[in-house]
Amino acid sequence: MLILSIDPGGLNLDWCVRCVAAGHTVKMWTKGSRASHIGEGLVDKVDDWRPYAKVADLIFSADNLELMDEIDELMRKGYPVFGPGKRAAKLELNRMYGQDIIKEFGGPVIPSHEFKNYDALVVLLFHHMNSRTMMLPLTLLKRIQSVMSVSLVVKKKIRHYLMLPKTKQTLLVS
Repeated sequence: MLILSIDPGGLNLDWCVRCVAAGHTVKMWTKGSRASHIGEGLVDKVDDWRPYAKVADLIFSADNLELMDEIDELMRKGYPVFGPGKRAAKLELNRMYGQDIIKEFGGPVIPSHEFKNYDALVVLLFHHMNSRTMMLPLTLLKRIQSVMSVSLVVKKKIRHYLMLPKTKQTLLVS
C-alpha cells in the first residue's frame, strides 16, 4: 500500500515508521526548514506531496491548520483521505463551536466562557484563582510574559497583584 503522509510539523513520524515496518511504502511531506530533517533516513521524504496524492492508496493528513483548502478539495474529489477537513478541524480549534455542536446532540460539556478581550480573562483568573482549574489556549499562554501585573478593586480597595505564570504563584503587592 502506498501511504502519503501530509505532515507539516513532522509529528507523525512514529506512525510512518510503523507503516514502513508493516511493509507499506510511505512518502512523507513536511513543511519548511524546521521540519525538513524529520524522518530523513527512516522514511522516504518528498518535496512536493501533490503528485503522490494522485496515486496514494491512503492520504494521511496529520494537521488541522495547514493545507485545509487542499485537503477539502481532495476529499471532495473522492481521494482516500484520513484526517480532518476544515469543518472537522473547527471542532477542535474553536472550543465554543465544538461545545455548541456537542450540546446540539445532547452531550455533556464542561463549563466555559468565551472572552472578547484579555482584561476580562485576567479578572476572571484572579477572581477564581484558588477555586477552579482553568484551561487556557497555548496561544494565549505564549503571550503571557514571565510576570504579569494586574490591579483589581477588591472590597473598595485597590489591590495590585503580580502573577508568576511559570511558578503559578500570585503575590499581593498592596
